[in-house]
Amino acid sequence: MSTENLKERQNAKNTYKVDIQTPDPGYEPFPVSIMNRSTYEATTFNPSLGKPSTISYNLNKQGCIRVRLVRRSQPDLVIKTLQNWTDQNFGRYELKWDGRDSSGNIVDNKNIFVLFEAKDQGKGLQHKEHDEGNCKDPELHIKIRPESAKKVKGSLELLTTISGASNFENKNNCEIRYFIDFLPFQTQKFDKGVNNFNLNIDTTKLKNGEHLITINVHDFNDHVGSAGIKIDVEN
Repeated sequence: MSTENLKERQNAKNTYKVDIQTPDPGYEPFPVSIMNRSTYEATTFNPSLGKPSTISYNLNKQGCIRVRLVRRSQPDLVIKTLQNWTDQNFGRYELKWDGRDSSGNIVDNKNIFVLFEAKDQGKGLQHKEHDEGNCKDPELHIKIRPESAKKVKGSLELLTTISGASNFENKNNCEIRYFIDFLPFQTQKFDKGVNNFNLNIDTTKLKNGEHLITINVHDFNDHVGSAGIKIDVEN
């Protein structure tokens, strides 16, 4: 065997496959990936026991990450933003979830989908177009009329207000989406400057018993405010 062929065989023997999970971005052929996502506990635990579930994930390099809880069968329904856009380094991360929506209502977690997003995967790039200091989902406040009724009968007025600092408050057009028991109920569009929304619901078209009304407010710029309220119908 020639000296040249011997060297080639020795070099081939000494080579090894580069692990793509290495933190060295020079070896990464793709943008930020969220590896080894563990969401099983979030969809199987019992929220009524008072012990939160753990959602974990690994980043194979630095990235800006958002984690939302959406409805598995209705992915445009945001139940809660568990973590808004956050810069994170390579490594393992954990989030706790108590099984409740943005307003503190226990939801059917068996049908929840944990949505992981990374900005350099094409998500949230529109945030660069405005002040990131105000870049966050709005807080929504909900109340009903009549407020004192323990049982809802007949007509119900639902009042939703954007509260707290928000990038899109008074600046962008927005769309409000109503869901009853996670099913689409009604959608309304508003011009910029509107931050109060009213909706009348005829409860005679609902079955007697408890119902969850979920509201999402979108500003068409990737911000979504979410809130929910439970009503007990007795017609």
